[in-house]
Amino acid sequence: MILRELCRASSQTANRLGITPEEASYRWIEYAEATKGRRALTFSRSLTLVFREKLAEVEAEARGRVPLEVVHLARHVYLYLLHRGRLAYLVHLAESLGFLRQACELMGLVEGTEWVAPPANAPPPQEALAT
Repeated sequence: MILRELCRASSQTANRLGITPEEASYRWIEYAEATKGRRALTFSRSLTLVFREKLAEVEAEARGRVPLEVVHLARHVYLYLLHRGRLAYLVHLAESLGFLRQACELMGLVEGTEWVAPPANAPPPQEALAT
């Protein structure tokens, strides 16, 4: 979903600030995740319909895809990235580089304690993600 579909004025503001529509969308999603369950986030009826349509499209695409690379982040690292607004940057790095493992290394995350790449068809060990 791109920002132009949400609001033309928001798209113009993002362009004026030098933010790409994709980055603005990632920031909006981070905000929505961070405020989930709070009354600070409300949607109009028409915006809810737009989100439902886009969510259905994304879920249909995701069902057909096979993950190429899986990395499990420790809970405290995920929360740190989410609260500092760096989660979208990690996703952007992974998409740009094509490797999630390399993005984690560039972000300075420590392999084994902060993130784990499980073997091909096995879940990660529980003691690695217990922190």
